Amino acid sequence: MFTPEKLAEIRKLAESGDANAQYALAASLSQSGSRDESRKWLEKSAAQDHGDALYTLATLQFGSFDAMPGAIELLERAAARGNPLARRQLAAILIAGAGVESDAERANQFLLGAARSDDHAAMTEIAAALTLQNPDDPDVSPLLREAASRDGTAAAVFVSRAALGRPNTDTHTAKTFLSKLSAARYPHAAFLEDGLREAHHQTVSDATLEWDAISTRLLDESTINTKAEALSERPHIKIYRKVVPPELCEYVIAHTARLLAPAKIVDPVTGQSRPDSIRHSYTATIGLVDVDTIIARINRCVAEIVGRPADHGEFLSILHYQPGQEYKRHYDWLPDGDDVARNGQRAATALLCLNDDYEGGETHFVTPDLNVRGSTGDLIVFENVTSDGAIDRETQHAGLPVKNGAKWMASRWFRERIYRF
Repeated sequence: MFTPEKLAEIRKLAESGDANAQYALAASLSQSGSRDESRKWLEKSAAQDHGDALYTLATLQFGSFDAMPGAIELLERAAARGNPLARRQLAAILIAGAGVESDAERANQFLLGAARSDDHAAMTEIAAALTLQNPDDPDVSPLLREAASRDGTAAAVFVSRAALGRPNTDTHTAKTFLSKLSAARYPHAAFLEDGLREAHHQTVSDATLEWDAISTRLLDESTINTKAEALSERPHIKIYRKVVPPELCEYVIAHTARLLAPAKIVDPVTGQSRPDSIRHSYTATIGLVDVDTIIARINRCVAEIVGRPADHGEFLSILHYQPGQEYKRHYDWLPDGDDVARNGQRAATALLCLNDDYEGGETHFVTPDLNVRGSTGDLIVFENVTSDGAIDRETQHAGLPVKNGAKWMASRWFRERIYRF
């Protein structure tokens, strides 16, 4: 917050037409709760093509599906001004196809432009995208090593790769990164430390990154395991093994841990979210402000495996259960109301297992009395409606209490129609 004297000086400059001062004034007014006046100055700054103002104004429109075309236009203007956040956000939206047709080639160009301008988060996303296609890609670890000095997600993924023995990692560098993660209280640091104890030292290549070759490889098709193991016919439950590499499961944990909050349920009467004693855990919904290209790519992979259009999927949710926490018996389908009328029922559930270093915590399906537990990178899929579209009351299930360790999982629900958030 500014002193009253400094704020008066900034306001005077803003009134004279200074775009930087207008943006600073808008930020200060927002912090103090003067949202309407803040929006006015933000729009004035954006009208002068101030990159940060354009980006901020765009994100304010992310809460509505119908507002996305306008948000994308603002992001494109911000990206043209060199704003790195806008470049990465545009790339994520173009991968996700949120309010715009999916365009991987254009998304990669935005991401590469940001990375080559020393945007460390963009480097991390490129490394992760290459990992989806080939975990042994030789450029992945050098990209992560460069990014990790300023990007905690890169550090976590690098350490995970070192523990897995991936090319161009070394335990000395990994231990340095792990020390920083532990100091920052990264919640999965103890698991990474255990993995490093078993890791062998790697020979590291000093080859220069070839951006043109990286750009070409980013467009390669990822190999996805679409071979299912049927676990139950009614309810219809399948599991797909190792659909996401372990280090990318670590990526999701690192990228989303800061967003966790106490979990809520959807009230069956009102349709609104509220706390309830049946659910004891932490969760985060990864909306458009926090979606990056890797979350978007994983979302698309999951949609392909489930066999439903990517734009029918809700935002990815992260689930985190500590010892003793559980989600008692419940259904994933929703009560009738405006949401279901607009988007259709939650026809299918996909659960991505992000770790397996815990005890307990199985997903228990009541009717067949079946406990399901996947390994890191496995995807559990079940249908919430019958073949004729009616809700399936045999899909009641529970997340059993975790006994030791902590359980991390990502869930995505698929609607019958395009999800108009």
